[in-house]
Amino acid sequence: DIVAFLKSVNGKIIFTETLSDSVNYYCTADLPYSVMLYGEEINLHICVKTEKITVASPIIFGGY
Repeated sequence: DIVAFLKSVNGKIIFTETLSDSVNYYCTADLPYSVMLYGEEINLHICVKTEKITVASPIIFGGY
């Protein structure tokens, strides 16, 4: 459950990106490292696909 996970890290969704096979949530949270993305400080990236969820901090790099 993404909502429960975000609550556990004091996270907030800053923006989302919908692709053909996934939805990406770019968030801020109580985590140590961040990157600037589209003018926003992001330190938590959640990618939801039909068959799996990938979570990384500050963002997912490479294939997922």
